[in-house]
Amino acid sequence: MRLENVVALTHGELQNSPIVHTFENIVLDTKYLKRGDLFFAYNKTDITNAIQAGAYGVIFDSSIEIEDDEIAWIKVSDLDDALKRLSRFYIIEKGLKPVACCKITHSLAHMFKTDREDLVVLDDVHIRTLFTQLATVAPNTYIVYSHHSIYADIFVGSIDLDTQKISTTLELCEHTLFEISFVFETRYYERQQISPFFVPYLHKLLNFYTQHAIDFKIKSFYNKVHFIPVFVNKNFEEQEFGSTQKVVIFEPDFEVAQQEIVFLQQQASWAKKTVFIPLEYKQKYYDECVTSTIDTIFYENTQKLVEELHKCDAVFSCIVGKEPSFLQECIITHTQPTLFDL
Repeated sequence: MRLENVVALTHGELQNSPIVHTFENIVLDTKYLKRGDLFFAYNKTDITNAIQAGAYGVIFDSSIEIEDDEIAWIKVSDLDDALKRLSRFYIIEKGLKPVACCKITHSLAHMFKTDREDLVVLDDVHIRTLFTQLATVAPNTYIVYSHHSIYADIFVGSIDLDTQKISTTLELCEHTLFEISFVFETRYYERQQISPFFVPYLHKLLNFYTQHAIDFKIKSFYNKVHFIPVFVNKNFEEQEFGSTQKVVIFEPDFEVAQQEIVFLQQQASWAKKTVFIPLEYKQKYYDECVTSTIDTIFYENTQKLVEELHKCDAVFSCIVGKEPSFLQECIITHTQPTLFDL
């Protein structure tokens, strides 16, 4: 990349008159730096090592001493903002094809394996990690990301899975609350451990893969992100999938939980259900949620949640704001009585 382009894209200020005019790569870690690269100086103590390794330029956002006047020294107001601007440039220059989707569809995309190298599912990571990923992907790669990504604004000209036209068929053959068998086009998928709650989002994703001739394989529908069911015994110890009548459902995201509450009302009207929601969301819950017939308990801390959960006799307990590891705090430890306890 040419020096003047870096300065313009990052809104930086060139601090000297270097003899170099182009950079091979942009590097954030001196371990990967080669001669001719531009170094992002997040750690000022690494600048000397970067110069010794052959850096042709240093980009920084605070006061530093220029050590070598032959290379370029570019000052920016904020390094992360500069990376965002360069990331947007990579997307355009490499012809990357951003694909936007909701949180739920994004989580499902991680459960697929494709044989093509030109499709990447991005996590909501720090801009430094995101930049490194974008810099290494091949040109014309599909980049799947969430609408809710904190860096969604860097993606231009995105395909929106939530508004795309569905031209394929997906038919549910049979299902329980947490397992489905279905036919997509002509292929049958039997007893996949995923709730029918996900079917509309699954269909959008499969439709996109089909329309763009992307061969896919389902790695596993073992769900670890949203609407996570854990079958437990009366002591809240985890049991084999489908083996008990008592289920604790975990949903870390309050916004997604609102949709799941509606789903539970519609699909599990026969069972007693209780939803546990952090106290901080109480007003928002009543302002935004559809009127719920499900018992709702607002908890202010983990201890209160454990206490309320042990008093609950619901078949389905949906806990918002926690992950399955929380169950370890709910298990009752039975101790052998001693003579002093009698």
